[in-house]
Amino acid sequence: MPKVVINVLCIVTFWAAHAHAEPLLPSNTVAQYAYLVDATSNTVLISKNAEARMYPASMTKIMTAYVAFRQLKDGLIRLDDQVLVSRKANRMGGSKMFIEEGKTVALEDILRGIIIQSGNDSSIALAEFIAGDEANFAEMMNATATEIGMTGTHFVNASGWPDEKHYTTARDLAILSEHLITEFPELYRIFSEKTFTFSNITQKNRNKLLGTGGVDGIKTGHTEASGYGMVSSAIQNGRRLILVLNGLNNSAKRTSESLRLLNLAFRSTASKKFYGEQDVVTALPLWYGKKTTLNVRAASPVSLTTKTALMNDLTRTVTYERPLRAPIEAGAKVGQIHLHTKDEVLLSIDLLATETIAEQNYLERFKSNIDYLLWGAKP
Repeated sequence: MPKVVINVLCIVTFWAAHAHAEPLLPSNTVAQYAYLVDATSNTVLISKNAEARMYPASMTKIMTAYVAFRQLKDGLIRLDDQVLVSRKANRMGGSKMFIEEGKTVALEDILRGIIIQSGNDSSIALAEFIAGDEANFAEMMNATATEIGMTGTHFVNASGWPDEKHYTTARDLAILSEHLITEFPELYRIFSEKTFTFSNITQKNRNKLLGTGGVDGIKTGHTEASGYGMVSSAIQNGRRLILVLNGLNNSAKRTSESLRLLNLAFRSTASKKFYGEQDVVTALPLWYGKKTTLNVRAASPVSLTTKTALMNDLTRTVTYERPLRAPIEAGAKVGQIHLHTKDEVLLSIDLLATETIAEQNYLERFKSNIDYLLWGAKP
């Protein structure tokens, strides 16, 4: 059967498709670990040691908050719950919310202490409140990590306190961050708050990029073992990028490097949605059917992220085996849509029938054959 090419813009010669195997942008960064992804299309823009183990430091608290957000969604805890502060939580070193042993603190405040003030004490208090102790909470963190596809991660505490067995990857932190933002958009807004005051002590969010270039989160981290790191997320014109950097020499560098890479990505790459999953892509001619044409849709949303210079040169092409013949079942694969430049195919997605179309009866098929012989009428 010949393959028919339908180009919605112009007639072109078609070639075999291949996907981008490499990130769109060169990984030129002083960070030891880097991973930048377009969350709109799940396209990797920058990747440097993204699968290598690294110490997450306080970026761990993204998972700590995510576990709590899930508990809130499931109705197991409430923002107005009172969290009892233990001696262990009160005496925890490092960055602190300054909660007092034996007193209770509203869960909503505890969460802000974790997210904005990066409180190690509040992280332990939350872990003990939800799971009884920090070890049990770490098991919950690990189970959650496995569930959402964080394949290179293992947690042993809720705060990111240094431990050889406490590690993650840049890619895994990006996966976690995307889940956090997508699943809990309302609670995620806490990550954009610049200050939080508790017990008359006001502390600033350590993420100095908040409010710059669309940055609305997420979390910084630092220990001697990890260096300086940050997970950043920014949204411009409905397009969200997530950037993970770690292993930098100082806090100023992690801020400037994060901003540089986000600006570079927004400027030199573009993302566009061409068709939703329920959108009709085109109508294909159908032979021997109760209808003469078949509407088709993409098997998944057709979105593409590529270099800005290429976006205006894209052509959309539909291919299918001819003749396309009834009967056709709704959901049957009948062809593909391809997005390509003159030189390469950037994306190929299956096309599915939007409806079931029955075959003509014998007399109807006979008439179709006569029409074809006499008039050349065909799909």
